[in-house]
Amino acid sequence: MIPRKHKDILQSVIDKHGFDKGFAEDAVSFFWSEVRKNLSDLTYHTIAVSRFGMFSIKYWKIDEFVDSYRKFLDKAETMSFREMTYKVAMEKQYNSFLEMKKKYDIEMGRKEEKKKIRQEYEHTKVMGEQIQDNGGSPEQCNQEG
Repeated sequence: MIPRKHKDILQSVIDKHGFDKGFAEDAVSFFWSEVRKNLSDLTYHTIAVSRFGMFSIKYWKIDEFVDSYRKFLDKAETMSFREMTYKVAMEKQYNSFLEMKKKYDIEMGRKEEKKKIRQEYEHTKVMGEQIQDNGGSPEQCNQEG
């Protein structure tokens, strides 16, 4: 289902370019299904869509998935033959999560480094001469007593 805002944009594109409405709806559905697929398959950790924003994986969920998959794979010795068929798919998904976690850690390290450089720049910036404010008007500050 396409949200109302997207329907308005879709209608304006149809009117402007003269596309068939069914074709335009199929194109939009295909686009959003590809965005969802790339995020759910862990192909990309973040996808930027012009005029819509950034779509990214919930990184706190990666740790939960890694833990649950690790628990499942640790009990692989006690699995039945039928459960072993799932093990192969689980190992592939587990490795995908580990790879995405590595990418996330690299990205977070890059962001922290950028933040550190920005903070160092802010501290070294010359802010001009600061004067002490004792409160009151300038005339009161210059009076003695």
